[in-house]
Amino acid sequence: MAEQFRRPQSEGETQFGQVVLQQRNVGAAFSLGLYETPDVMGRDLAFRGSFLPPPRTIRMQDVSRGETIDFAREPVPSAPIGVELTADAEAVATWRTMLDDVGAWSAPLPGEGDPDEASLLSNPETQERYAVYWELSSPVRYPGRTLWSGRLGKRRPEYYFVLEQYGSIEATLLLIAIFFLVVNPANTVLQTWLCHRRALEECGEGNIKVCEYKHAITGLNLHAEGGCHIECFEPQRLTSAEERERHELLAEILRYSSDHWREVAEERFGEFSLERVMNSIRNALGMPKTEIAREPRRPWNPHFYAIFAQVHNTL
Repeated sequence: MAEQFRRPQSEGETQFGQVVLQQRNVGAAFSLGLYETPDVMGRDLAFRGSFLPPPRTIRMQDVSRGETIDFAREPVPSAPIGVELTADAEAVATWRTMLDDVGAWSAPLPGEGDPDEASLLSNPETQERYAVYWELSSPVRYPGRTLWSGRLGKRRPEYYFVLEQYGSIEATLLLIAIFFLVVNPANTVLQTWLCHRRALEECGEGNIKVCEYKHAITGLNLHAEGGCHIECFEPQRLTSAEERERHELLAEILRYSSDHWREVAEERFGEFSLERVMNSIRNALGMPKTEIAREPRRPWNPHFYAIFAQVHNTL
């Protein structure tokens, strides 16, 4: 895993497994380490790792923006895209209660049961119901660890997974946690990729230090919220709207050279603003001080200002 995504484990936090999930029909994948931390309510869970974008043949619809994302036209990430999915102890306790209410059950093994049958879980706090579906292979046991494979979800989104577990958490509870953190939010892949887009806008190509999608589920009511964590190596210098407007106005002055534009400049940016702009250039170049005459009807010399515009553009 990239160094910028490595975090010092909090006190009492232990890793109890790892999972790789690939979304069917899209091809995007998550590679996540599984961590738990003891809490007075039970345990907090954290799934941390990296995101592998879809192949270039994929298109995804961003309903919120009304656009289609064509990955053939998207840039190759210049930095790893990180992922952090968390659930606090109250949320984990709610999942356990939901499983207990259903009773002891497990997903059908290959060849057993109805492949289209889903298990229904109900949140006692909100009365919301969730259809949870998975297919699970028989476990392959090694000293100190157990290996599973299968799929979570049905149709879209639907994930294939390989799960390695070497902790004490029950397999059914772990799959429920993965379902709620990865599968149940239907746009997890899209939101993770949009974090990369946002990082490009904020940092610029090649200047992304950290790009990470975060999603957290908290409380007995399973409150969910997410966002992006972005850091740049160097702050990107963005031209403000006022600076762009000033540059456009100066260009207009060069073209028309009229007293009208001078009055507009003073109205928008304050008296003597053009003089301050040009004197800042003078200071940088060590030139003699420049003053703009204040006679109300003195014509401007376009050639004089063209020289300053050339110097300004060169800078």
